[in-house]
Amino acid sequence: MNDTTLARDVLTGIWPAAITVRSRKDWHGWKSRKSSGRIGRSIVARSGNMGIGIRERGNAMKGIVFTHDEKMYVKEFDRPLYKSVGEVVGGYIEVVHPRGLREPLCFICNEEGLLEGLPVNLIGSLWYGTQHHGHPVVGNIVVMKEGWTDEGPDIVGLEEQEILLVKSIAHAQSGGRIVDLDEQEAENEEAEPSD
Repeated sequence: MNDTTLARDVLTGIWPAAITVRSRKDWHGWKSRKSSGRIGRSIVARSGNMGIGIRERGNAMKGIVFTHDEKMYVKEFDRPLYKSVGEVVGGYIEVVHPRGLREPLCFICNEEGLLEGLPVNLIGSLWYGTQHHGHPVVGNIVVMKEGWTDEGPDIVGLEEQEILLVKSIAHAQSGGRIVDLDEQEAENEEAEPSD
């Protein structure tokens, strides 16, 4: 499956089975929330075979950093997230559930980014729906997902398949303008002659 097919499938609602909860009997719990200006019900599944129900092992978890200057890369984060992710976004963190990313995906941004005058993050603003309401996302963002840990519901890291999926979506929606620093690094390693 290539990037274009994967991005098309995501945008049209055809998600890998590991991420989709298909019937009510698969649901193990509900939680209500208000986020991004919309009120809704969010499914929280505890099943080990669903992407949103995976329990994290250890403290390190992966997220994708999208910078305001149109670069993306995978980074490992440690708990507590407010410290490790806070360093990347440059301050207090805010979890956002944007319209442009399907649940359980979410992103974390700087809560005070507008007040601090941070530059606009184009992909974050697109996912957030800025084109509809005019409120931009600024600074760096980190894409992660909602899930379950030993302590209960929390933000957890992405699996490799989800990382590829989100990168493909970002690449397709940006028209190829977002630079994947991980891909560049891999190409540079291949180009270097070995001794």
